[in-house]
Amino acid sequence: MERKLTVEGFEPLFLTLDRVGPFQENLEEIDFTSEQNSPCNLFMLMSANGKGKTTLLEIMTHLMGLLDKDQLYIEKGVFYSDELGHEDLEEGRGRAQWDLLLTLVTPEEKSRIIFTIAAGGIAPWSLKSWDQEDLQRYDASEHCVLGFEKQGRRFSRTLIDENNWVLDLQDLISENIGKQPLEVQDEGLRVPKLIYFTAYRDILHIDSKAERPISVPTGRGYTPVRTFDRGSVSWNDSPDQLLVWLKWLDANNGTQLLEKTMRILNEKFFEIVYQKRKKLTGTKAYPPEAIIRVDGQNHRLDRLSSGEKSILQLMLRIPAEMTGKTLVLIDEIGVHLHPNWQRLAYLLIREMAISFPSLTFIFSSHSLEVFDAFDYEREEEGLVKGGFIIEDNLT
Repeated sequence: MERKLTVEGFEPLFLTLDRVGPFQENLEEIDFTSEQNSPCNLFMLMSANGKGKTTLLEIMTHLMGLLDKDQLYIEKGVFYSDELGHEDLEEGRGRAQWDLLLTLVTPEEKSRIIFTIAAGGIAPWSLKSWDQEDLQRYDASEHCVLGFEKQGRRFSRTLIDENNWVLDLQDLISENIGKQPLEVQDEGLRVPKLIYFTAYRDILHIDSKAERPISVPTGRGYTPVRTFDRGSVSWNDSPDQLLVWLKWLDANNGTQLLEKTMRILNEKFFEIVYQKRKKLTGTKAYPPEAIIRVDGQNHRLDRLSSGEKSILQLMLRIPAEMTGKTLVLIDEIGVHLHPNWQRLAYLLIREMAISFPSLTFIFSSHSLEVFDAFDYEREEEGLVKGGFIIEDNLT
């Protein structure tokens, strides 16, 4: 990459699907902007079960993964991918186009670009067109495309990138692969990242016979996509190892990652719910693991309730994983939670969206408690709210 590039904005605008998942009959377009055409930093997907909320989140996750050029291979000057991550896209019957507002900064200029990532059957980037009037609506100077079109059993890359912004962005991502954030909202990592939390956010008991080395946790280094799904008994995938590693980093680099991460969890969750009765107090040396203090007794993380573990995963992972520009997708934010805690879970990410301007949240729910707490029409400082209801039949 010849020019020094940083990413100041990476904001979803639209997602358009053609014959993907439950969206088979007509083109489905999700608008992630406000009535004033501003990208939302807090967006809710609402529907009954089985209507496509998870599909929307998964498609964005798979498309984001295509930014990692190190996962591609080249033949006769053409870049290819062997997989797109979703059956409907890979079989060529489905297409997906994700349009984002990309703000890139060089020492000479700041540029706002409509950036399309598209994949699937014939010309998937043609699902939504962009003319000059559309660009002006978002104060963008040009439209760039990173597309992957089915050719036989693989997918060829198509670039529409007159000024090489997409190539430079991919180079920037490649240069930062593996780098660890050394701060909450690390400004040194000005690269886009997507964190996807599936509806399964369990914390399992770590295999007591397994070794527990103090080493870099799985996925700790930067990648454009990080997915958290079903819990694992592996030490390397556990939140315990993450906390032990943050303590080691702090001791060796003079940082305060563990303290800041614990403070967010304790002040925003445990102290609100339990006052001083329950809190995360740190880690112990043998066996190395996190300590939850409950009424004077120490407990492991896996002994928390299902609802507590679901919230803890969010409140630990987001501060520890976020870069200078992070998109957080959460499937079923109220899973395993009492209605009062469903509301609390929403309020927790709402406060994070306000506190950390680099964060954008897109979450799904079928909870009317979350819907009422979201209160789309109420304006709130630091928030641009939006939502999409898939088939309005929740009652």
